[in-house]
Amino acid sequence: MNTKKSLSLVFVGILILAAAWINWHNWRPSRSDSEPAPEDEYGRKLDILREELNVVNGKTPASERQSTAPPQTKKLYFKGKIPSESDGRAVLEQKIQQQSKGLIRLVSFRKTDGVARETMGMKLYDLMYSAEIELTNDCYWGDGGRLGWQGGFFAERPTGGISQMVEYSKSGKKGQREQVSATLGFERTENGWSLVR
Repeated sequence: MNTKKSLSLVFVGILILAAAWINWHNWRPSRSDSEPAPEDEYGRKLDILREELNVVNGKTPASERQSTAPPQTKKLYFKGKIPSESDGRAVLEQKIQQQSKGLIRLVSFRKTDGVARETMGMKLYDLMYSAEIELTNDCYWGDGGRLGWQGGFFAERPTGGISQMVEYSKSGKKGQREQVSATLGFERTENGWSLVR
């Protein structure tokens, strides 16, 4: 089967699934917030999912939401012709601490390669690395959900909510170690090299 035909079939499949979802979504009886919750198991699960979707979509009042904003940390700048291995380690340690809120720690770091480039007058540097991390508590972590790990270290202790399984790409137990490889993107500024991604 050629590529165009395969992509067409995938696209048709996605359209069918979307139409089925819209049809189900429009068919199911809606319930106002003032009505009591259904007493059956299915109704309770639907209520839990609605609440989680409201939080994800920002429909929960701000007073009820828990702050997920990472603590503010000082931006690191590095001098030198290009960011070094120690610069990469310092940035990654800060990134892990900030994103995981202490649920992940960096065990080892090794710069594997680097590429300097210039785009529209901006000096950029991609530092490729391999690292070992350790989970300091049971947690869901990562980013990208079903897309797989995208280089982030956002972490949260398990709460039993379905949204955690969707939002995070990995899970693990306290003391578990993982090997990760990704790229840190730096930009040259007047103050030196700083992390941009």
